[in-house]
Formats: sequence, structure tokens, C-alpha cells
Amino acid sequence: MIEQQEACRFIKVGDLEEIAKDEARQKAEHNLTDRQGSALAEVRAAWDECRHEMEASWLVERLSVQYSGKDSTRKARENLEQLHRKELFIKRTIGANGARRNLYRPWKTALGEAKLRPPVSPKDPPQSPDYPNPVNHGLSETKLSLFSPELSSADSSGS
Repeated sequence: MIEQQEACRFIKVGDLEEIAKDEARQKAEHNLTDRQGSALAEVRAAWDECRHEMEASWLVERLSVQYSGKDSTRKARENLEQLHRKELFIKRTIGANGARRNLYRPWKTALGEAKLRPPVSPKDPPQSPDYPNPVNHGLSETKLSLFSPELSSADSSGS
């Protein structure tokens, strides 16, 4: 589609097909169920907050009121798929065979901006790693030098 800006100046503002698809997306968004609308808002929020793509199990965690009871993950997966078919989400599949996951992000967002979310529940944060404790590894503090071996040998030879 071409738009006239000045008497002799025209600019291209988009294809008719693109404009029709955008209008169809807007119409689809206005006709969503409550659960679909909540899922759409949550996927957009996760993207805006930290560029994370959404998967069904995480959606269940974030919207536990809408997705409660039996088959909650299946319901979330169905809603994400429905929104993908309406072209409100972009879907990509990662992993191989039994470990495949579908990730969803808002329409017209760049994959290059996406960050993988660690597969840890926010309710169960990761524990800090155990740092080596010399006593636990059979080393006593008297055997440990605070200096590098070169400095220690230079000090002992210079005395």
C-alpha cells in the first residue's frame, strides 16, 4: 500500500496482505476468552520483563488461579497453541526427541533478543554451590599459603 505525503512524494507503508493480517490479529485479540487473554498478557509480560519465552509449565506457575486442577499443563499448552494459530505468538521448538519443549514469544519479536529461562521454579530457588572448605578436604589452614609458591620460596631463601 502506498501513501501520499506531499504533492509529488509517495511512501510505501506496507502490503495489503500484511495490513489484512494485522487487522485479523487485532480482531482475534479482541475476541479472546478470559484464559487466553490472561495467557497473552503473561507471555507479553515475561518478554517485556526479561526477554524470556513462555512454556506451558511456566505459564501454569505464573497463572495458578486460571490453570489449577487436573490437566492444568495440558490446558495451558492448548491456550498457547490457540494463540499461536491466531498469529499472536511465535512458536519455536527446542530440544531433541523426549526432551522437546515449545517456547512462545509475542508476535513481531526478534529471536535474537530471547534469553533462555533456567528450568527452575521461582518457588524453589537454586542453592548456592558448596565452596571448597580446606578442612573438609583434608587440608589444614597451616598448610595453606596466602602467597603464590614463587613468593613463598623467595621469602624463605632471602631470610
